[in-house]
Amino acid sequence: MEKTKKLPPGTLLEIPELDPHIEYLWGYFLEVYSGAELTFQEVAAWSSLTGKTLNPDEVKTLRLLAVEILDEKNKNSRND
Repeated sequence: MEKTKKLPPGTLLEIPELDPHIEYLWGYFLEVYSGAELTFQEVAAWSSLTGKTLNPDEVKTLRLLAVEILDEKNKNSRND
């Protein structure tokens, strides 16, 4: 059975249209993101399993996306 990943409600609806040159990173992010802080080890394991190689700036971008989503999730939970 395939495990599904849950993102905070509304996250996908609030994503602006992405530049085609970086759209692939959003796809990678959806593959690797587990709903928690994204570690270098998780990115390395994902990269090894999928054969997708990232440069340091791409890894940094994926990790920053995770931080932003977690920050937004925390803000929303404080407002509830």
